[in-house]
Amino acid sequence: MIFVTIVVAVITYGTSALLVSYVQTRGMGLSKTLLFIYGILVLGVIWQGVLAAIGSRFILKQLMLLRRVAVAVRKGDFSMTLPELRLKNENSEVAEVFAETMQVLDEYKKMTDQSTHAINETVQYVSRRACEAKEGAHTIADAIQEISQGAMQANDVVDQQASMVTDTKRNLDQLRDSVGHGNEAAVLLHQQVEFGEQKTQMITQEIAGTKDSLGQTKEITQDLVVRANDVERILAAVEDIANRTNLIALNASIEAARAGEEGKGFAVVASEVRTLAEQSQEASKEIAHVIATMVSQIAKVNAAVDDTSVSFDHVENALTGIQFALQKITTSSSTVEQLIEQVDRQVKVQHEQMDELFDFAKRLEAVMSETTALAEEVSATTSEQASAVDEIGTSLDTLSAMATKLVKSQKIIS
Repeated sequence: MIFVTIVVAVITYGTSALLVSYVQTRGMGLSKTLLFIYGILVLGVIWQGVLAAIGSRFILKQLMLLRRVAVAVRKGDFSMTLPELRLKNENSEVAEVFAETMQVLDEYKKMTDQSTHAINETVQYVSRRACEAKEGAHTIADAIQEISQGAMQANDVVDQQASMVTDTKRNLDQLRDSVGHGNEAAVLLHQQVEFGEQKTQMITQEIAGTKDSLGQTKEITQDLVVRANDVERILAAVEDIANRTNLIALNASIEAARAGEEGKGFAVVASEVRTLAEQSQEASKEIAHVIATMVSQIAKVNAAVDDTSVSFDHVENALTGIQFALQKITTSSSTVEQLIEQVDRQVKVQHEQMDELFDFAKRLEAVMSETTALAEEVSATTSEQASAVDEIGTSLDTLSAMATKLVKSQKIIS
């Protein structure tokens, strides 16, 4: 219909142009010519209006048919065709295309329903798995955080253990030096104890010899006491003789005095004898005093010898105890030497073990440092994964919303 209207308009305007040319060739006036053209145009417009009214009625009828088809499509019925449309041959392809379109839309509806159902199930499944993955990621992040903290604490503990191992090694070195000095001291003590045993044996022998000498001295002093007693008896006899001689000399002097001149010589002899007797008495007294003093000193010497002998007995007992103690010390020092050697061997073994433990602590410290760094990297990666899971969840929410909209659109269409 539009094509017919266009053809009519072209013919009308073409005719008008030919008439204008004709009028110009005839020499008509301009006003008449314009009036003529105006009339022709009015007739053309009227003709176009009539044709437009006829065409619009036809188009309205066709649009009503299309409206019924559209309502059916909106309700989800894609099986409707256009049998009532009175189309000309040039528009038959439109009907065929429309029918194919309706068929495609029907298939599209079925596919959309299936896709929507699959999308909903997939979204729900992926949403559940995303939630599980998100929870797992947070759990892993928490676990990694705990592992990182534990690794840091373990690293601190390893540092403390390394410091303790270092201190222990230093103490073992000091102990080893002390053990070495102790071993030297034990050897020196053993030597000194052996020397002490030799000295005590020599002292014991000397004491035994001294005791023998003291015994002999005591015997001699006792013999001196006996001799002194004999001398005292002799002195007593000498004193008695001197007393008697003194009496005899006194009597002789008396008799010489009675004899007068004849007895002078005898008186002199008697006087000399008397003097000798007195001197003998004094000498015997002095000797007796010396003997008494000597006897007293001998008694003191005997007492001192007895005391010395007792002291020597105590010394011998003490030396016996010392020898017994020295023997014990010798045995103990030998045991101590053996123990010190064992301790030295154990210290060497402990030192070697501490070296190995120190090396292990260093390696463990390096491993814990690497573990801490790895835990931090894993924590960062887990955080990124958690963020990615959050983004996936957001995308799934968006996809779910889109699926919901699609379902609503399908409901609107149906």
